[in-house]
Amino acid sequence: KTFDVQAVFGGIEYDAAGNIVSAKAVKVVYQMNDDESGEPIELASAAFEDQMNYMIGPDWTLDPPISEGSAWTRDGGEGPVDFESSSVDLYPETHAAIGVQLRGSIGGDVSSLTIGIMLIIVYALLVLARCHPVRSQALLALAGIASCGLAIGVSYGLTTGFGVPLNPVVNVLPFILLGIGVDDMFVLLNSLEATDDDLSVEEKIGQTM
Repeated sequence: KTFDVQAVFGGIEYDAAGNIVSAKAVKVVYQMNDDESGEPIELASAAFEDQMNYMIGPDWTLDPPISEGSAWTRDGGEGPVDFESSSVDLYPETHAAIGVQLRGSIGGDVSSLTIGIMLIIVYALLVLARCHPVRSQALLALAGIASCGLAIGVSYGLTTGFGVPLNPVVNVLPFILLGIGVDDMFVLLNSLEATDDDLSVEEKIGQTM
């Protein structure tokens, strides 16, 4: 049976003959049974992962953990099983551990996204707002940005309703909708201003579109 060394070991060092002499990382896979949500096997698997995450480090699991076992108990906190090493670092790749790391990353992204949206709103107001009782389009700018927000909400709602799981493509959706939506807002408003003032509202909208 062929053994893929590169898939298991990292930071491999070879001697002059091409033999492996050391490695800085090793990947250990522990297969577990799974079942439908709420079933005993699924609950046991989740509890095992939760206790293992806490044993490796409290930062890798929820606070407090969702289970009680050898690594963490609800009464005494730390359980009898612990892991400490000055030479080995463990990094679990479990469902809960990935979720914890994603929440930390998403928290910073949400702040950046909020700042970006505020900058877009300020830019749109500066470009479209005018000191004119009729031609000022500040409310149109706010309405255009609000429509982008509604489109993002509806898109997430539809994908969730149809059972589409969250994935990197779906998570890029807000940025695409916001960029395209704001750009189209400027294009439509410029096209509307370019129409003849003597035309009716219907004709202006027809030429704008």
